[in-house]
Amino acid sequence: MNPIGTALLAGTAAVAVGAHLTGTVAAQASRLSERDLPRIRGEVLPTEQELAFYRIGWHAELRSALVAAHRAGKPVLLWAMNGHPLGCV
Repeated sequence: MNPIGTALLAGTAAVAVGAHLTGTVAAQASRLSERDLPRIRGEVLPTEQELAFYRIGWHAELRSALVAAHRAGKPVLLWAMNGHPLGCV
């Protein structure tokens, strides 16, 4: 089979599998009730360990971070990025 035919076959198979899985998820969603809310909320909300990130004394300016790190004998993590923080470009 030529490469284009292989790609078309693979794409068709991916769409078929995706459609099947979407139907399965939709069927499960229709069976949810208010009794499921605490379980789902527990799965979605961050844990205390995951929220520990916010308790770090982050610095918005590199200079103040370097001074504080030097005094404490610790390294500096420099986070630099380009674009929208949610990837919406």
